[in-house]
Amino acid sequence: MHELAVRHEELDARARHHKRESARHRAAAKACRQGQREIEAECARLGITVTHVRGESRHGGTQRAHTPSRP
Repeated sequence: MHELAVRHEELDARARHHKRESARHRAAAKACRQGQREIEAECARLGITVTHVRGESRHGGTQRAHTPSRP
């Protein structure tokens, strides 16, 4: 097989691999967001809120649960 055809097949295989990985990442992100929604619902049931404070972690933010002060 000509070297260009071989290289073309290799690139095609890499593209298919990255497309599969992309789908896996989207599915994982979707599962994480669903988990966040479940936590937020449980926090709401308990009367607390989850806030995101930017800049307090290596990844740019941190999550905290707060109980509102009661008068």
